[in-house]
Amino acid sequence: MQELADAYGTRGEADRLAGELHARLRYASIDKVYEAGLHTFLGGVRDDIARLSDEIGRQFLLD
Repeated sequence: MQELADAYGTRGEADRLAGELHARLRYASIDKVYEAGLHTFLGGVRDDIARLSDEIGRQFLLD
């Protein structure tokens, strides 16, 4: 994301979503994951990746 932002000279929602997802995955405790349920946690991660993908398209490809 950093290299894309530098190359295109733009930062936006995709950068924010990527940072949010990174923090969520990096700092998630296994206890909290199991408390929420692994299926639920991974479903949320999948949804976040889909939103990030859409936003990357808008930020870097479609404009």
